[in-house]
Amino acid sequence: MGPFSTFGVMSWGSTTAIVAAGQGIGFAIPINLAKDIVSQLKEKGHVTRGWLGVGIQKVTPGLAESFGLKEQKGALVSQVFEDGPAEKAGIQQGDVILEFDGNEIESPADLPRIVAEISPGETVPVQVFRDGETLTVTVTIGEVEEEAEDKAGEEPSEKPIGMTVQNLTPRIAEALGLDDETGVVVTRVKTGSAAAEAGIQRGDVILEVNQNSVADVQAFSEAIDEAMDQKNILFLVRRGKRNLYVSIKPE
Repeated sequence: MGPFSTFGVMSWGSTTAIVAAGQGIGFAIPINLAKDIVSQLKEKGHVTRGWLGVGIQKVTPGLAESFGLKEQKGALVSQVFEDGPAEKAGIQQGDVILEFDGNEIESPADLPRIVAEISPGETVPVQVFRDGETLTVTVTIGEVEEEAEDKAGEEPSEKPIGMTVQNLTPRIAEALGLDDETGVVVTRVKTGSAAAEAGIQRGDVILEVNQNSVADVQAFSEAIDEAMDQKNILFLVRRGKRNLYVSIKPE
């Protein structure tokens, strides 16, 4: 799994291709899931799939430390889609999903398989880690829709973490495909710097520093100054259409 995954459209999880002598290529899926698929095809003519409405990513050692997790496990919620099942249930960006419907989530790869086996409309408990506490919310699983599948003039700011940022202008926001001008855009990443090692890229938009919104270069600069004595600085980054968390160790 890459740095983050999106559950706007849920897949059936891992399918294993099987090639045998004299036979075609088939796919191995859990027998209960296979029976459910056949039943849905007979009754509806198509397969309905569960939708949670979040973007998730792996919990790295740095992110675990930043969020106060004792263990490096779970699925970190980097994005919550508007009006989706997760948002309606109260799941928040920055939550770490530890259990879903009684199933422990060791890594983000566990979540697609579990959600896929739950029928849309079914209500299930979800255990999340938030602000140092574990709590349980109730989510009503949604259904994937077919269509879903198929300040200008500001001086740039460079900090000792190794990246230069500047305010988003309407032209830059349009070029990056952004709907608004919230955050600051990364214009340069110094080779070999802490930012480069953490995976920050030119064109990334920094939305938050240590879970505090940054509206412009001044807010970004102040947030970095306050965080320089910490072991890790947590950034929420907008890259293309997706959000992801990045943890950077100050130089």
